[in-house]
Amino acid sequence: MPDTPSTPTKPLEPISIWAPVVDSGGVRFERPAPGIFADHYAPRRSLALRAQPDQRRIVFLGESAAAGYLYAPYLTPALRLQELLSATPVLGPVDVIDLARTNETLSGLVTTARSSRQLRPDLFVVFTGNNWGLLETQDFSAYGPPAGRQAVGESLAAGGWSQLARNGAQHTLRHAAEALDRLARDAAGTPLILVIPEVDRQHWEVRQPVPWLPGHGVAEWYRALARGERALGDGDGRSALAAAHQMLTLDEGVVATTYRLLGRAWCLLDRLDRAEDACQAALEASPLATTGFLGSPRITPAEQELLRRAGAEHGWEVVDLPALFAHHQPTTPEAPRLFLDYCHLSAEGVDLAMSSVAARIMARWEAPQTSGTQRATALDVDPVVEARACIGAAVHAAHRALPLARTDAHREIAAWCQAAIAADPSALATLRTLAQLRLESVPPATVTSESRPQDHSLLDPRILALLEGAHSLTPQHGLLWEGLDGQLIEVVEHLLVTRGEPGLDYSPLWEPRPGNRVENRWWLESPLEQLYPDALDRDGQRRHAHFRAAWPRTTFWLGPSECDLLLRATVRTPGRYPATSPSIGVAVNGVEQDPIRSSPTWRERTTRLRATDFGPGLNRLTLTWPFPQAEESPIDELIQSLRQGEEVDLFPIFGELHALSVHRG
Repeated sequence: MPDTPSTPTKPLEPISIWAPVVDSGGVRFERPAPGIFADHYAPRRSLALRAQPDQRRIVFLGESAAAGYLYAPYLTPALRLQELLSATPVLGPVDVIDLARTNETLSGLVTTARSSRQLRPDLFVVFTGNNWGLLETQDFSAYGPPAGRQAVGESLAAGGWSQLARNGAQHTLRHAAEALDRLARDAAGTPLILVIPEVDRQHWEVRQPVPWLPGHGVAEWYRALARGERALGDGDGRSALAAAHQMLTLDEGVVATTYRLLGRAWCLLDRLDRAEDACQAALEASPLATTGFLGSPRITPAEQELLRRAGAEHGWEVVDLPALFAHHQPTTPEAPRLFLDYCHLSAEGVDLAMSSVAARIMARWEAPQTSGTQRATALDVDPVVEARACIGAAVHAAHRALPLARTDAHREIAAWCQAAIAADPSALATLRTLAQLRLESVPPATVTSESRPQDHSLLDPRILALLEGAHSLTPQHGLLWEGLDGQLIEVVEHLLVTRGEPGLDYSPLWEPRPGNRVENRWWLESPLEQLYPDALDRDGQRRHAHFRAAWPRTTFWLGPSECDLLLRATVRTPGRYPATSPSIGVAVNGVEQDPIRSSPTWRERTTRLRATDFGPGLNRLTLTWPFPQAEESPIDELIQSLRQGEEVDLFPIFGELHALSVHRG
């Protein structure tokens, strides 16, 4: 019988975004209708308070990997689990309730698990860990609340950068352990299967800068990195290895970039065991970066081990994806990959992971899976859905990944674009439209993060076509991200030209519009190469009104030009420590132009960019900043400021731009 309004014996509370509804139709929980751009949640509109007769209920919780990122809503782990269990008649009816969401936090997950007890689930499946290093660290940061800044200062005083990195990692582990304990209390009496995430270590790339070092340490570290990158390009593993070892000596082994270079060097020397160790060390070294920088979601080996201990302590069954995937890694380039990107699963990865979860459930409910069931539930992904996911993976590689070498990014983007076209040839037209919209800066001009229109008539028709077309792209596919994603455009241009199709139109890059390329991060080659307060808005405002270069080189995108251009920049080099050079280098596509003079105070500088150095498509304008030099270690000064709760930069700022414009003629 349906629930009646009098069924609840105590007030109902929302379950995530599903609000309680009591009316003549019974008692249920309903979510708001998704807007034009969808949202972070499963689209299921209604959850009945009580299950159907003889129906078993499973509540599925987790982050973006658990939500089927880039495949959702057409393929998700919860949907795949539902298919596998429904194909086993002896189980009877099963309802897998998908409460996973992208950008999920530990507190949000625990709260949702507790409120979902109202549904009387027979089992929880929890798939969490990838977001901890990004969403659970902001209170232990030089840019966090005063208490967090003071904790950073005390860690730095206790043992330098290595101690800060250890304490940052321990902070995340303690926070996660406390959340898992709360989850165990809230889920007491209901069985729980814990899925431990894995990272695609070969493709997890977060190129992070080095923190302040005394004397010439910063300059020496970056010069060693440059030598290592050149050695990788030349296939010289021994020279790359030597550069990485010099960087390790300088940075105390706390910078993930160093280990990525080390891993690549060992690969060139055919020492894959050492390369794997280096990739694991890169994951372990990333907590220092999260005190000041963005990065790609990932779970560290220490966090995976915490989940294993939590499973044993609380009596949870564990599906260990690192162990499971280790036995199913692709052995040839043609073999299906288990990941779409650094941590989100491919269709094959979803299938493998959920088959293991289903097997645990069937064993628990005494319904062993048979070979006939496996054949009946073979994964069959619509080619259009596969192409859609591959397009999203290509955009992610262009926007979020920060590889050591630009050629690595191009290779990865091209692989996913080609995979999309192989799955569905019409994907090339979708990529063309997406790239052309980027060139015209349409998304931020049409839709802002503060006000996303629900009226389709307000949208550019091409955005509407991408939203409602065969591939139905959404914000999770990068549709509205800020940034040109120029490397994606370069790959799409190459794919078009090699197929004999017309190339992209670059003329919009020179159409009249606000000329200051600092005000809009659209023009940066790598928007995520910035500190937290510069890359993220807080309370609707950016912390600084100007661009701050956290790397010795800053690259902007320019369109093609058949005439010389005038570069005008309002620029300064930070005055806290003197610059080692009186000039700022300027280059177009790697070809040096006349430099501009540096100054510790704001000055407008100009220089001419030669048309002969421009190519027909996108072009790179690179500023090379002088190294700041601190004869004595600045750490003592940083510690003093942090202990007082002040906000400071743990990483050198090489230069600052208030305005940057390029003019024809």
